[in-house]
Amino acid sequence: MVLSGDTTLSENVIKHGTGADVIVHNVIAFSDRLSQMPEMKGVLAKLTTPEQAAEVFKRAKPKLAVYSHIVTKELQGKKGEDQIIDRTRAAGYDGPLLMGVDRMVLEIAGDVKVLPPRSLDDLPNLDSKGQPFP
Repeated sequence: MVLSGDTTLSENVIKHGTGADVIVHNVIAFSDRLSQMPEMKGVLAKLTTPEQAAEVFKRAKPKLAVYSHIVTKELQGKKGEDQIIDRTRAAGYDGPLLMGVDRMVLEIAGDVKVLPPRSLDDLPNLDSKGQPFP
């Protein structure tokens, strides 16, 4: 498994991700309005667009690509996720691709198996010192 961290298109991620079971990659997408604003260029220079991620995935050819650290501005919820996936596909990546969710489990044992997040219902709430709330 290869984790991109916060980066734009990175030859290093491609190099180490080539043939990997999973690449977990950050991604950012703005609304059309925000994409036109000059002050957003600095943010786009630090994180990966769907088009850049598509290039990484096309070249590295992982068994599964997963988006994490998903930054959407004015594209919240399903609308933002759909736009990210659509832009990735339009840029030419047609392999396995998932939007990561909190507590998602990826099990790698030959094949890659995606397990849904476990419920938090049976976990105690902890304060900042690691103690259960009364």
